[in-house]
Amino acid sequence: NTDPYKDLHMGSVHVNDVALAHILVYENASASGRHLCVESITHYSDFVDMVAGLYPEYNLP
Repeated sequence: NTDPYKDLHMGSVHVNDVALAHILVYENASASGRHLCVESITHYSDFVDMVAGLYPEYNLP
């Protein structure tokens, strides 16, 4: 049942971008607080479709 996911969106980011963000914030003395790293916002169904295309051997909802 995928009904709980019908309105689910999620942010994604490449791990290399997260690592770079950590370095930049660490090196910037004026940086403070929280920093959010998101490259794109994707609906759950689009994410599942992408993963299903890459791994057709798995039964995804």
